[in-house]
Amino acid sequence: MSQASLFGDEPFTTPAADARGDGLSDPAGLANAAPGGTEDDVPPFEYWATPVEAGRTLVEASAGTGKTFAIAGLVLRLVLDGDWLATTPGGLPDLRRLLVVTFTKAATEELRTRIRRALRVALAVARDESIPETSPLAGDLPLVDPLRPLLGRSEAEGRLLAALDRVDEAGVFTIHSFCQRVLKQAAFESGTPFEMEFVEDSDSDALRSRAAADAWACLTHGDPLLAALAVSRGRTPDVLIQHHKNTADFPSVRILPDTPSLVEAQARLGEAMGTLAATWSAEAVRDALAEVEWNKSAPLDGPEAAALLARVGAFARGEDLDALPAVETCTTEAIYKAGKKTSQARKDALDAASKATPFRACTEVVEAVGALDQAFIREFVLEVGRRIEAIKERRGQLTFNDLITRLHAALHSDDAGPTLAAGIRRQFAVALIDEFQDTDPLQYGIFRTAFEGHPLYFVGDPKQAIYAFRGADVHAYLGAQQEATRRYTLGTNWRSTAGLVEAVNRIFERPARAFLFDGIPFRRVASAPHHAESALLDGDLPPLVWWPMPARGDKVPGKGEASDLIPPL
Repeated sequence: MSQASLFGDEPFTTPAADARGDGLSDPAGLANAAPGGTEDDVPPFEYWATPVEAGRTLVEASAGTGKTFAIAGLVLRLVLDGDWLATTPGGLPDLRRLLVVTFTKAATEELRTRIRRALRVALAVARDESIPETSPLAGDLPLVDPLRPLLGRSEAEGRLLAALDRVDEAGVFTIHSFCQRVLKQAAFESGTPFEMEFVEDSDSDALRSRAAADAWACLTHGDPLLAALAVSRGRTPDVLIQHHKNTADFPSVRILPDTPSLVEAQARLGEAMGTLAATWSAEAVRDALAEVEWNKSAPLDGPEAAALLARVGAFARGEDLDALPAVETCTTEAIYKAGKKTSQARKDALDAASKATPFRACTEVVEAVGALDQAFIREFVLEVGRRIEAIKERRGQLTFNDLITRLHAALHSDDAGPTLAAGIRRQFAVALIDEFQDTDPLQYGIFRTAFEGHPLYFVGDPKQAIYAFRGADVHAYLGAQQEATRRYTLGTNWRSTAGLVEAVNRIFERPARAFLFDGIPFRRVASAPHHAESALLDGDLPPLVWWPMPARGDKVPGKGEASDLIPPL
């Protein structure tokens, strides 16, 4: 669709609030689902009966409970009932008015194929045509069966044919392809250049690697002390690059503390090293340590003690930039830890010695190095970001993350935001967001703003949000949960046997907060009737076996070790 059709005066109208039609009943009173809901009163989602209404609807699922099935069923419902997908009141549905967003290209193809197949099965049922059990379409009869009251209407066949005619043009996208489409169609409103190259993940990683190498060289150039300290702490470009990736992939991440600046931290270390150089002398150190009795293997009680103390002075004078470990050995804390404390007299002597001026100066140097380390990481991340932006601007490139960031910024701008959101709503009347547990604040903000006043469905498994897959932010999910107009659940596992489902139920019902977050409770899941019996052909086994690991002090066995300890069944 052209830019003109996204923002022009197309004859697309918004249906009335009762656009769900009157062909289906609401026996469970689902229209009265409480906003946000409580954990005890969240009703099941039934695509054939749940009202299609404006507002944000959250459908919370578990593994195997049929998210794709429910989405395909809801699409059928929208095709057969109401005017949400119609271009004019009472008109035929147009699948170009539907937006379905998921997170991988493979998932978009699966959804598109499932929707097309469901439409074909529904058309056969509407025509009263039989579908042989051996037909590939037979598997979708359970999805169509609850919608038979709608399929019996005189207009059902015409609606289905209209949908099938546009099914290849249905708006089934990944989050990035949706953002890219909108930005291209609304270049003026979003401030996106007309000619932009979109960079794949592999190219984006290469871009980041180049920027990281350049940033490290820029920050350490002409400062051998900073370079030496960075290397000694493992702050090489290939390690530091992960910090930038985290801030880019997780928009809410901040690097703390946010002070001091790199320049301020360098100045603090220079002052601390000057103080150490002025106070450090062999005579002062010998006098301070005269009464100390050392623990066994104490660094300052061996043949290397003199060389170690000499390296501290060399570091302070800038002559041995690799001698920071020697300085760390001579801090107040390190001296006190290395000395004997078997009597009060020894404790008092050790306490006084450890607080001597040379050792307090060492402590200040080490603390200044720590502050410089944090400032260096923060400045490195910022510098990498600046260099990446400069390279992309010079090349005319956008990364996948840029697509989301730019669309979010455009939608929330005072000038272009309302026009852009209205254009999206004019093109897409209903939005279904799959795998919503993988959302982040920017993605949620895009859909929340773009579809205000329209039906917006979020479908996902909140229990997966805690693992932060694909940059997911569990707090963004919980925020969306609180803002939902209504909440439903999918409560039947269609994949696993009854025994395994019940075993998992019993394990996760035991703790009061199985997933730690109050907004992510564990809910019992029922098993499908056809999975009541074991699927094993060669005998039967318990559906789940709990193997306690033998205690090994404070050490927790790793995955490999645990596997070796478990005997075969």
